[in-house]
Amino acid sequence: MENNKVLIGQLTDPNISSLYNYFDSFIDLDSSVEWDVNTNKLTVNQEQITPSSIFMRYNVFEESTWNKYNNFYLFKNYILTNNVKAYNSKHKESEVTKLYNLKLAEKYNLNIPRTVYALKHSNDNMIVKPLMGGSHASEGNEAIHPCIIQQKITGVNKRLFIVKNKTFCFDIITNYLDYRDDANPTIQESTIDKETITNSKKLARKLGLNFCALDFINDNNKNWFLEINTMPMFSAFNEYANNKLSKTIYEELQ
Repeated sequence: MENNKVLIGQLTDPNISSLYNYFDSFIDLDSSVEWDVNTNKLTVNQEQITPSSIFMRYNVFEESTWNKYNNFYLFKNYILTNNVKAYNSKHKESEVTKLYNLKLAEKYNLNIPRTVYALKHSNDNMIVKPLMGGSHASEGNEAIHPCIIQQKITGVNKRLFIVKNKTFCFDIITNYLDYRDDANPTIQESTIDKETITNSKKLARKLGLNFCALDFINDNNKNWFLEINTMPMFSAFNEYANNKLSKTIYEELQ
């Protein structure tokens, strides 16, 4: 369904209700929303939509829920990814997170896993991840509230630090699904192919980052991009690199 000017919010918000009759379509922020990141198919209450412009407002007149909160930030990711005109916000890259960065990484020829934003996915062998960060990944294909459900890839965790134009790569050896749950993972300096480094630098430049870390999983020599961290922790990695990482940050970021 081709949607032109779409209003997103809740009618219990008087600001939204005053706009309701002027817009071509209305989406209640508490709706069932799914976004297939790989195909870019967006559905609301099982109906596919393609908005050309959006006015969106979070409802401060009712209690917040994870469903409304996540849907609000999902639409921010979608707006920026698809260059949809947003009436009341510019939605800069710094305001959104994983899904926009994932689609952008795909444009720069980084491999991305099968990914949806939803409550449930029909495929097995999936993991559940938060949309905005904070929580750790867990195994499964169903969540309590809408979030990222992504193909589970088994392999070696890799972290690629970019400091201006210099790079440092590490392997993180662990048996945990999310290495942050492992109190004692094995970290070792490693390498990653030049094409991945080149494309990662392009992604970092697009996001305006001169210091960041990209997470990959290497499966049978194929590097799968998971996410980019704009303010990554680095002290543990620096120890394994004999302080070269900290020294480079000091030298390059003047």
